[in-house]
Amino acid sequence: MQMELTLTYYHQLKSYEGTSSKTDGDPIIYFSVVATDYEGDTLASVKTSKIFNSRSDKTNISVWSGDSSVFLTLPRDTYAVSVCPIVYDYDPLSDDKMSSGYCYIQYQVGLLESREKVYQEDEKASYYELEWSWNLY
Repeated sequence: MQMELTLTYYHQLKSYEGTSSKTDGDPIIYFSVVATDYEGDTLASVKTSKIFNSRSDKTNISVWSGDSSVFLTLPRDTYAVSVCPIVYDYDPLSDDKMSSGYCYIQYQVGLLESREKVYQEDEKASYYELEWSWNLY
């Protein structure tokens, strides 16, 4: 089973550096995806490649919208998919993890229509707004 995961929106809500600026972020965004079976056993755990990297153009980004996608292969017997956004603020000495640490779960993925999009956002994040979608086929 193939999964397409697409980042569609990022907005910095407050300073990553402890200043009054809301535009000091250099976000690097990944996703961790965990596929489980009906019993809750992990079938696959995958960390995506960088789906968004503001360091590629060396500028601070406070708001971004568009489509940036990655493709994954999940096991055929997947019952639930858990998507965990991972957001870092790039720093030359050490990247600061800004993620909420929360994962968003969709159960009974076998009942989804082929290519039916599942829309999600990181509601638990305090430093940023993040929206994405994913679909299976």
